[in-house]
Order: sequence, then C-alpha cells, then structure tokens
Amino acid sequence: MGQGSSAARPARRAGLAALAAVTFLVTAACSSSGTVGESGSGAELDLGTVSAADAVRAASAAQIAKHTVRVRSFYSNKLVDQTVDAVESTERAAVVSTNTAQQKGGSSPSPQHGELRLDYPVLYIDDPGLPARFLHGKQWAKLDLDHLPPGDSSDDGLAFYARLGASFRNDDPKQNLLFPLLYPDLRRVGVESRNGQQVLHIEGSVTPQTLPATPPPGSGMTQAYLDGRRKAMTDTQVTKDTFDLWIGRNGLVTEVKETHASSGPTGDVTNDVLQSDWGTPLVVTAPPADQTYVVPAS
Repeated sequence: MGQGSSAARPARRAGLAALAAVTFLVTAACSSSGTVGESGSGAELDLGTVSAADAVRAASAAQIAKHTVRVRSFYSNKLVDQTVDAVESTERAAVVSTNTAQQKGGSSPSPQHGELRLDYPVLYIDDPGLPARFLHGKQWAKLDLDHLPPGDSSDDGLAFYARLGASFRNDDPKQNLLFPLLYPDLRRVGVESRNGQQVLHIEGSVTPQTLPATPPPGSGMTQAYLDGRRKAMTDTQVTKDTFDLWIGRNGLVTEVKETHASSGPTGDVTNDVLQSDWGTPLVVTAPPADQTYVVPAS
C-alpha cells in the first residue's frame, strides 16, 4: 500500500500494515515499561539567522528531549489515500497508531480501519486488508522483530511478514531525525506565520544520484544508516524526494510536507505530517492473546 517513512521503508502492497505509522522526522519509541512521555526543554532558535542545517540539528535534539509526539499524517499515492493518527516517540522504535485507508479506483468502496502497536522488538498489527490466510483466523498478528521468518520462505504470508518486519527492524529513529542533512540543497525559505506561530520554513530535495556517499562531517549519522536509505530509495524506485519543513522557535517541527517521485507501481507519493502535543504519554499494550496470531520465527 505504500510506506510511512518513505525512502526508509520498502513499498508494500498488502493492507494497512504496509503504511507503518512512522513519519519523516519522528519515528516511534517507548520505554521498556510500555509508557513514556515527559516534557523536555531546549534553547530558542533565532529564526531570522539560524542556518537550515543548524535548525535541523537543533530540531533533532529538541524532539528527542520531548520523548513523544502526537502525529497526524495524510498520505496518498495512485492506489490509496490514508490517514494515520499516532502517538510516537523520538527515541526508539515504538508507536500506537490507528489508520484509515481508502483504495482508489473503486476496488474497495468502504474505508478500511486498522491499528499498529510497536514496542521494539514486538510488533502487533490489526489489518483488515491482509489476506485471511495470513492471519489464521485471528484479528491481530504478532511479530518478534529480532526473530523473523525467513525472507525466502515459500509461504507467501511468512515472506510478507519477513519483509514487513525487516523494514521496522532496519529503522533508527534518532538517525531519521538527521536525514534532512543529506539533502544537498537544504535551504531556508524564510520565516512565516503558520497556525498562529512564527516558524522557519526549510526545503530540500535529493535523488539517488545526489545522495552523499558518506555522512556529512559531524552530523552523527552512520554509514550503515546512509547506505540503508540509499538502498531503500532504489528498492522503492524513488527518483526524487522533496520536502518542506516548518520549525518553531522552540526547535520543534510543526509540519512536514513530502513528495516522493517514483517510477514504481504506487506512482508518486505525497505525505503531509502534522505534529503536536509533545510529551503525550505513549502506552503500548498487547491485544488479547486469543485474538492474536503469533508469526513463527525462523
């Protein structure tokens, strides 16, 4: 159906789980107890003078300090429109999200509603778009991201879960926060008033050819992460990523608009991500065991 953290996640066609509730600048996280969320603080940005790169670095630190954020995203490609409502964290992989998807072209006249719960390494998905044989009579599927089924399995359900799980396992929230630093034309647009708040508008674009070969010096980004993003862009047939980003004086990102030009089967992707309610408690709970199919590991 598409992907949430666009270039970071391979395109997957089967069901709402294909669009994990993960955003461009924040992905999910949760403490081992299953609950996080306290306020953080940081120095104010001088929106009139701060460089685009320094603003992104400051936003990374400010968002991590807040621990969690409420995210609402509006995602579209030529196959589906989807809305994701989530509470996510900015520290490590976990999320609670609800998803509503409407297939285009009349193939599914009624919207489909699903849910995703992640507290690494355990992922639960409730996805009415999945084939019934993938769920074995249950409502939920449970994956252990550290012990996935073999990707080359002859069982198409297990092969799907292997691909889905790998896309989550390979995601690094803190590295994702720094991804805009890879855009070679990262630049200020200017200070704007948006939703009653003064914000700095930043934009940039990148192609597989212009993605740097090595992480920017001093960025804190790893080579493995960069290589993974490059591979993901190739796998999803992305030809160009563009984004617009709005950062407040407190260093917190209020909105991200993304466009991913792709020659793949989903066509071009747009994603508008709104972020608010920083520090919102995130509680990840397991669904009823008798309603959950436990995906076997390799």
